[in-house]
Amino acid sequence: MSTQTEVTTLDSLEQAVIERLQKEARAEIIDVAVIEALTKTLDTVAHHLKRQDDGLFRASGM
Repeated sequence: MSTQTEVTTLDSLEQAVIERLQKEARAEIIDVAVIEALTKTLDTVAHHLKRQDDGLFRASGM
């Protein structure tokens, strides 16, 4: 998988998780386990996106 494809996939996953978190937050009954799992997923995706950004920055020679 190319770096650009990986970043696009991670961006899409991040957006999907954010949308699901918003949906869960609006639910009448909030499932804490689901919120925690989605939050962990979002943290992991954000971590990988930051690593990709750092790698792209270093590769650009700046």
